[in-house]
Amino acid sequence: MRVEEARRIVEGEAKTLDPLEIRVEESLGYVLGEDIAAPIPLPIFDNSAMDGYAIRSEDTLGAKEGNPISFRIIGESRTGNPFLGKVGPFEAVGIGTGAQIPEGADAVIEIEEVEVVGETIRVRNNVERWRNVRMRGEEIAEKDVVLRKGELMTPGKIALLSALGIERIWVTRKPDVSIVVTGEEVVPPGIPLPPGRIYDSNTPFLSSSLLEMGIKPRSVRLVGDSEEDIREAIEEAIEGSDLLIITGGVSVGKTDLVKYILEERLGARRLIWRVRQRPGHPFYFATLDGKPVFGLPGNPAAVAVCFYLYLYPFLNKMRGAEGGLREARAILLERFKKKAGLAYFPRVKIEGVGEGLRATPLRWQGSNMIASIAYADGMAYIPEELETVDPGTEVDLFLFPSYFLKAR
Repeated sequence: MRVEEARRIVEGEAKTLDPLEIRVEESLGYVLGEDIAAPIPLPIFDNSAMDGYAIRSEDTLGAKEGNPISFRIIGESRTGNPFLGKVGPFEAVGIGTGAQIPEGADAVIEIEEVEVVGETIRVRNNVERWRNVRMRGEEIAEKDVVLRKGELMTPGKIALLSALGIERIWVTRKPDVSIVVTGEEVVPPGIPLPPGRIYDSNTPFLSSSLLEMGIKPRSVRLVGDSEEDIREAIEEAIEGSDLLIITGGVSVGKTDLVKYILEERLGARRLIWRVRQRPGHPFYFATLDGKPVFGLPGNPAAVAVCFYLYLYPFLNKMRGAEGGLREARAILLERFKKKAGLAYFPRVKIEGVGEGLRATPLRWQGSNMIASIAYADGMAYIPEELETVDPGTEVDLFLFPSYFLKAR
């Protein structure tokens, strides 16, 4: 199967999960399930941008250094304790930053611009109308749509909704995802490594990639190559989950039992097995009890490439968002050779910004080489029919989420 067809099939199976009402303060990482209109304006009242005195601007006409105009101080307006009277001709109200502008006033003169003499201030310059006044609704008008359905909740958006007095919102439920990592050779980090074994990097990669999307894995389990152990792990993992990820056991070796167990023992419906791509050729996709099951190859670079190509957009759709990795175009700086008949996804370093991106393939391109994911900014897409891509050729890129987190 071609990559394009595999992606289309996977996308067609993705379904958005149910809505969920939660507190705004707990919504970080969720995707909005509704448009949100402002119930109040921001600011909610005219307020001062400076410490100073609230006055009527028209009373300052003609004020200059040799001819100051005096204003009688009649009170104070402080944050949370506004002045409730009305400012009349040649009257002033002391005011703090953020405090409500009293009725009758239409300007604030900075405290350092006046001379205070007892209960009066002297003004030596004309003050324009609305000087240092933050107008009611100038940031957000009442009933403005401030956030749209499908937007990801961030700290800034949480702060905005809180400032509008909104306590609860509807979001899309996050998927419950379970992970089963197979392979007799795989052991968790932190224990002595027996002969012939390797440390597990697939579990940390998948778990952290899910967390990067705001999804906490429901369960994670490492199993060997025993048919019964794998079956038991799959049955336990699929129970209560919305989606299952399995790594290893999907190729054609003697210990590659995952496909057999899913289909022959558990009744899974196969949709994809083997895609014309590298890494990730044995990629497997099925449904079990109506739930999506992704079978990823065991090699760590293949796991990462398949996750970004297929799982990333699928999970986004489940949580109410749209789209996969951000895509771009770049000039390849070094020659890249590959086998015809397979699409390749070489991991690359990226230079430049905007439309001037340049990509260099990393030296680690084996499907077993996790360094190619650790040091990459993204992956290029080299179509099946090509064998050699010369320097200077423009190629398509998939940009990893980490690319946008790099220190600039």
